[in-house]
Amino acid sequence: MKAILNSFYNKISSRLVNYFIIDESEALLKKSNVSLLVFNNSIINLATGASCHLSEEFDGTAQSGNTAQSGNIAQSIALAAQKIIPKNIKTPAITLFLPANEFIATSYQLPKIDRQRIVPVLHYQQSELLPACTDSLLVVASTHSNHHENKALWFSKKRSEQLFATFKDHRSILLAIFPASFLFSVNNKSDDIVYCEQGKDYLLVTQFAQQNLRHWDFYIQSDLTITEFDQQFKEQWQAHYPHCPFANKNIIANKDTFLAHIDKFQPNKDYAFYPPQAKHLIQKEHQRRKMRRFVFMACFICLLIALPFVKNSLDYRQVNQNYLTRLQQTEGVRSERENVLNYEQKWLAFEQYPQHDLYQMMLKINRLIPKDSWLSSFELANGVVEIEGYSPSPSKLLELLAQQKEFDNAAFNQNIRSERGKNKEHFGIIFHLADHDEKTYYEEFFPRDE
Repeated sequence: MKAILNSFYNKISSRLVNYFIIDESEALLKKSNVSLLVFNNSIINLATGASCHLSEEFDGTAQSGNTAQSGNIAQSIALAAQKIIPKNIKTPAITLFLPANEFIATSYQLPKIDRQRIVPVLHYQQSELLPACTDSLLVVASTHSNHHENKALWFSKKRSEQLFATFKDHRSILLAIFPASFLFSVNNKSDDIVYCEQGKDYLLVTQFAQQNLRHWDFYIQSDLTITEFDQQFKEQWQAHYPHCPFANKNIIANKDTFLAHIDKFQPNKDYAFYPPQAKHLIQKEHQRRKMRRFVFMACFICLLIALPFVKNSLDYRQVNQNYLTRLQQTEGVRSERENVLNYEQKWLAFEQYPQHDLYQMMLKINRLIPKDSWLSSFELANGVVEIEGYSPSPSKLLELLAQQKEFDNAAFNQNIRSERGKNKEHFGIIFHLADHDEKTYYEEFFPRDE
């Protein structure tokens, strides 16, 4: 389980580093869509094999200081390149491989320092390593080799700027410049592999170990015709490459032998010379990537902030959906329940209507009325009782009714009058039933809208 988690962590970490931390060298090389080789005064498209002869003699004037000649050569390369680049490539992004006589190699040995500081230190030491050269140079060296025979390569900064500007005038972008011999180091991961590159007037012997340059031995062809120099060459060969006799080496000296040694190559970025203008392009991309990183982080933070609200919203939607589903499922039951409640409410109005025990009330009144008195009229409405009758003493009867707790507000509701020929007086009395509250009943069950 721990191994799986570590593997997952490493995979995620590597992807984040690749996205957020930009490697200028790798970024430039990835943009390349055309690879061109200049060799023996011809330019070759390494993808298609098409070639074109240069109008200017390319004789290794990188450090000569002849600005006009250098500009003519750059113009010649750019014009010839246009003829061999496929038309379907709208904006060619070019990786250019140049002959060995365009470069200078020096040996160096530095104390243990940070690998990223090797190239800046070498650039600072140019005056010591190349005291005869006063021009500004670009320098490359492997940042992964721990071998004691370290090699640094140098190339004219002015030449790189001229090539970039000329290609730009022809609507192309020059991304990187390599020595031609680095076409051989790409697919070679074993030690002690030796290549011999033979140009029109030079011989270059290179040895790559794990794609890092170990030896760069440059010879002028005319010098090797001199017996003393030829003997020195053989001795140096035997000292550097004892396992590999020179007589058995295949000399890479033309277009076909170059193309035979490369197959889907991707040059070692440690040995690429990048024109300063090309680096400006990748720096702009770096700025865009930083902006994307900022936007990504801002969106991520906003997402973290919004996550609880989103979760609550989703939970609310789920609960609401469940509620609507249950509401639909129980619609029939709720309808029946509502009908029952409405019926109960209506029935309760009948049930709670103030009732009167008329029989008991009449019996009580009958007991209260003296035997010499009688009633001629009895009326009950809304808890109010009105009686009329005859009595020799209506006041006494009113007093008896007022003393009863079941009756309230007993009073005469009409004048007492005597009847002709009778010894009784006609009376009318009104009183209320104490336990009858019809007003409250109607307000509760039959409220009126104001």
